[in-house]
Amino acid sequence: MAIDLRSQNNYPIVKVVSITNTVCLEVQLPSSSRNVKIACNTEDIFFTSVGTDGVTLGADKALIKVNEYYSQKLARGNNRIDSIFLQSSAAPATATLIFDEE
Repeated sequence: MAIDLRSQNNYPIVKVVSITNTVCLEVQLPSSSRNVKIACNTEDIFFTSVGTDGVTLGADKALIKVNEYYSQKLARGNNRIDSIFLQSSAAPATATLIFDEE
């Protein structure tokens, strides 16, 4: 089930989410966020900006290694994505997301 953070606006926003290795989790981004950092300390996870909540991710995804942070600047205007999609590589996992305005 998607996590909706679109109305959040007190920064930094820290969100801990549970993800599985069978289907992806959609995280709808805070509307004024300019950056997201993603990490997981139990499993490698996959990240993409193209997907459907509750469906297995396709081939177009990036691997985030366990215990490493991945930082992504978010575009503005028409180039901005509305959501990110996360999926664990091997077993259910807990990921930490940090959103900020810079």
